[in-house]
Amino acid sequence: MRSASSPSRPRPIQGTTHRLALYQPPQALKFRATAASGLFGKTLSLRGVRVGETEEREFARIRYPAINQPVSSRDWITVQGLSAAYLQLDIDPQFAMTGIHLHMRSDDPATSHYMFHKVGERWIQAPRATKIDAFSYAGCGLTQQSWEDGGDFHHQDFFFEVDSGPDCAVADASLRSARDKPSVTRDSAKRSPSGAQSAPNP
Repeated sequence: MRSASSPSRPRPIQGTTHRLALYQPPQALKFRATAASGLFGKTLSLRGVRVGETEEREFARIRYPAINQPVSSRDWITVQGLSAAYLQLDIDPQFAMTGIHLHMRSDDPATSHYMFHKVGERWIQAPRATKIDAFSYAGCGLTQQSWEDGGDFHHQDFFFEVDSGPDCAVADASLRSARDKPSVTRDSAKRSPSGAQSAPNP
């Protein structure tokens, strides 16, 4: 895949408990699914916008068809020259039920809290009412992340790794640990779609 030019300047991000930091996006982002479980059939996709473009593209799609079945691929996928990257989880319509979102995105404040990242042996849930960029979530380097499909927040259902590479940087010493808290952008003004019900936090 040919590489597009990377952004020329760091862009500001807002942490959940820390003051404003400068985040330097990496030139390349690597992504792979590692496992999936649960009753619901689902598809996880990596989406993003290339530098200099406005149209969103899909760069990877991983399928989990049914209970006790492996994910369709565990291969590393590398994308380059993106100004932003997001994750999308789609639940098969046959599993539609009250309180279950059939369509979730990491940049949707109504569903971003279904995402988790691993710190040591603990899975840390993303806060509500946020927009999450796969570049900056959980910090730089190789991170383990997961997504709950809506049934049980104590047992996530889709597991994957994201490697943002050595050129990623959070340039603020006040951030005690880039992996300790997710770097997100708040969007409290945006509301959930009418009639949608989010499953409660654990």
